[in-house]
Amino acid sequence: MDGALFSRDFDAVLAIGVIFLLNEEDQRRAIANLATAVRPGGHLLFTAPLPIGEWTDNLTQRRSVSLGLEAYLAEIEKAGCE
Repeated sequence: MDGALFSRDFDAVLAIGVIFLLNEEDQRRAIANLATAVRPGGHLLFTAPLPIGEWTDNLTQRRSVSLGLEAYLAEIEKAGCE
């Protein structure tokens, strides 16, 4: 995931049930890119399991990865969000 999201800013960006389908590095890049699309005071919401882990997603049969709560919080902070 590279580049701006339609070269626009948004009040909120949602990524429900998809972030964990990306590999570890792509997850980090996606969080950073999504955060740049959120206007100041806006919201970034994504879902991922809190524990670190790996599994096969039931819907896509793809390898899924959770970086874990600590890593997600670090990436959110690094992206300038809270």
